[in-house]
Amino acid sequence: MNYTLYPYQQQMTTDALSYLDGGGRSLIVQLATRGGKSGIIAALTEEFKARQQYTYFMCHTNILLDQMSAEFDFHEIRHGVVAAGFPQQKYYTQVISKDTLSRRHEKLRALGWPDPDYIIIDEAHRIMGQTYLNLLDVYPKAKVIGFTATPKRLDNRPMGDVFDHIICGPQISELQDMGKLCQIEPFIPTEMDMSNIGMVGGDYKTDDVIRQIEKQKIVGNAVQHYQRHASGRKALTFCSSIAHCEIVAEEFSTAGIPSVAISSSDGREGVKTKLADYYAGNYVNLVSCNLFIEGLTVRDCGCIIDLAPTKSLTRFMQKVGRGMMVADGKPELIHLDCVGNVRNHGLPQWDRIWTLDSSSGELAEPTMIKQCPECYHAVPKTAKVCPWCGHEFKREVLTSRIPEQIEGELISIKDLPWLEKKQKRQELVVAIARSGVTTLKEAVAIARSMGYVHTEAYHVWVDHLKHTA
Repeated sequence: MNYTLYPYQQQMTTDALSYLDGGGRSLIVQLATRGGKSGIIAALTEEFKARQQYTYFMCHTNILLDQMSAEFDFHEIRHGVVAAGFPQQKYYTQVISKDTLSRRHEKLRALGWPDPDYIIIDEAHRIMGQTYLNLLDVYPKAKVIGFTATPKRLDNRPMGDVFDHIICGPQISELQDMGKLCQIEPFIPTEMDMSNIGMVGGDYKTDDVIRQIEKQKIVGNAVQHYQRHASGRKALTFCSSIAHCEIVAEEFSTAGIPSVAISSSDGREGVKTKLADYYAGNYVNLVSCNLFIEGLTVRDCGCIIDLAPTKSLTRFMQKVGRGMMVADGKPELIHLDCVGNVRNHGLPQWDRIWTLDSSSGELAEPTMIKQCPECYHAVPKTAKVCPWCGHEFKREVLTSRIPEQIEGELISIKDLPWLEKKQKRQELVVAIARSGVTTLKEAVAIARSMGYVHTEAYHVWVDHLKHTA
């Protein structure tokens, strides 16, 4: 194999083999985008080949298929490609389009192709799709290895429905300290009003998003902030629809920033041509919708421009990950979050807890984001001084919640219902916490003994005490 694994990659490879050799049937390998998943995949397939075992590497797009085939070529791993237009070669390792395999699996068996011993799935957070699930049923004896930077689905279906085990790699912050990923400089130049945005399938409604972006002149704002913070840097811009891509590319080009819209409507050859022009420097800004959220990394991309608000942590993390590759002359990645995604999800470089259940991706130390009014950087809500420009945040006094003082008269707490309720809630929190109870039933009993209804105990238990019991 034409590649030397980093120590953490070697350890993850060893852990995966130990689990599978010990009788495990399925696992997820989680590693940040550009953290080196392809090296681990290559090491595993080399090992399986040495054992004369067959591996099917499945992808959901042609871009990922082409990319993984190129990675195997780089690692000097002989492999076949099962997709339209490729000759069928019976190597131990096959790179396969999931859609092609769903149509051809019966034909392959009829031609004498052996069933795979292992199925490796890239971008495994997509595995809940019916095509993937059907293919796993077709090959019930195959062991399944999923790779993803973000084992999290928008619909919150737990990855544990398919996988039995998870191996997590270093956090983004650790990979940055190792020099494997570049630092990220985050900006939130716009606070987008999402109050009138509808929802469909758990995410924002595309038509509503585009209307709001146009209404608030967010595209023009993005152009200005690119010119201010990232002028001359190669950029990837993410939009909400193909039509939106065309509008954004035109706006940037009109401002003297050569840009091109690229989408599935260009066809496979059209996409390759536009990518080649972008790599060659004919365009500074590549504007896409969905096409490159996964599978594309541009080494010299110095700016990610996000114009597509999303409720999906996976989509958010994957978009920023496209530009995190380290390159000479690239001190950091500028992240222009023009639609407030960091407000929903936190900064991408913050540590997260990845699991097989629906809580996957939660921040290890939850916090909120605010915007520096001087330099527009995204900073933690608790920051007293902006680490980027030194702006001092003044403490805001909420005068509307301070009772008016009238000479010679004191205002009773009972005249302030919200404060009285808050004080009572705190008394109940303290009482339950000090009692040392470990179940909701015990908390309810204490609440009732103090004259509270059981629902009060429930809210205290869920909001304050459940994770400390």
